[in-house]
Parts: sequence; structure tokens; C-alpha cells
Amino acid sequence: MGGYCLTYGSGLNAIHALFVHVNPNRVCISSEAGYHGTKGVASIINRLNGLVSPTPCRFSASEMDGIVEQG
Repeated sequence: MGGYCLTYGSGLNAIHALFVHVNPNRVCISSEAGYHGTKGVASIINRLNGLVSPTPCRFSASEMDGIVEQG
């Protein structure tokens, strides 16, 4: 196959790596079904670079240029 593979010890580690790699301007996480760890990472990234993460999510599809988690 010749491809690359990357594994993480937990979902929290994986979502943190995704946020750091993508560096989104805004993220929409379902308040009812979103993973608690994702919300925590979004909160940390918000303090570092002003990531927008409203609850409830009120972005239109044309406004989304970040990450969407629907649970």
C-alpha cells in the first residue's frame, strides 16, 4: 500500500491534533450530541486564537469554513 498511518491514544488527542492542523476560524459542535472532549478542546483553542464556537450553532452552510461535528 505504501501509505502513511497515524494513531492516537485517545479521541481527545486526535481531536486536538485535528484542531491544531486545520486551525479553523469557527467550529460548530452540537450542544446535544457533541463529544465533551471536542467542546473542551474548542474552548482551549478559543482562548488561544479566538475560535468562534456558538451554542447553538447558527452558521449557514456558506459561512462554514471550519469544522462541523453533529455527533
